[in-house]
Amino acid sequence: MVGKIEKQKKGEERGKMLQTIVEAIVAYAATNIDDLLVSLLFFAQAKSRKEDWQIVFGKYLGIAQLTAISILGAYGLSFLPAKALAWLGLLPAWLGIKELRDKAEDKEAAPLGQRNWTAAVALVTLANGGDNVGVYIPLFAGHSVQELLLVSLVFLLLTGLWSWLGQKIARWPRLQAMILGRQKLVTAWLYFSLSAYIVLKKYN
Repeated sequence: MVGKIEKQKKGEERGKMLQTIVEAIVAYAATNIDDLLVSLLFFAQAKSRKEDWQIVFGKYLGIAQLTAISILGAYGLSFLPAKALAWLGLLPAWLGIKELRDKAEDKEAAPLGQRNWTAAVALVTLANGGDNVGVYIPLFAGHSVQELLLVSLVFLLLTGLWSWLGQKIARWPRLQAMILGRQKLVTAWLYFSLSAYIVLKKYN
């Protein structure tokens, strides 16, 4: 009888673990599809393996910040309301203005190895993360510490997968030629579009 109860208990634990993993995958995929397009923009401009890794690290940093904010929010300790992230949507617009200013001044791209994408990627990921926070807070609220660790592990693995997909798609010759051929104009347009999308999305 005791053995049967223990077996049933283990089965329930495995079922709960599987449910947590599926929930994490669905939540991540639903809130990061648009972020994959942002990754394409950065990876298409990267010219070295070092820059690729800077972008990947920036992605991890941005997702880690969103996850931490959501965990705090789930436990009632949030100091940054989800809608406040909309104002971070102005960051891509600032990056777009910088691109156009550099074009107007006819500045050359930074020499290989002098650009660092980590901070830009992390901040843009955070700015685009209002929907992430809105989904993650109610998701995290019903989970134990162990389950949150499992969700965090799933997010870690999926961020790696998202980065790999972004890099591979960005390496398609036609796409890369389109972005790099008119790099500053295309980049500025994408930044402005992203900024408008982020701000409007949070207030609709």
